[in-house]
Amino acid sequence: MELRDGFCFPRDLVGVNVGLALVDGVISALAFAQVFVDGI
Repeated sequence: MELRDGFCFPRDLVGVNVGLALVDGVISALAFAQVFVDGI
């Protein structure tokens, strides 16, 4: 898979997806932290 000047997705869309993925990661980390803190 080669990278050319043109991307498959618009750069803005990729940025939004990365941002949402980071938010999801933070939410899941908080959820796991609550589970582990409550379990102790």
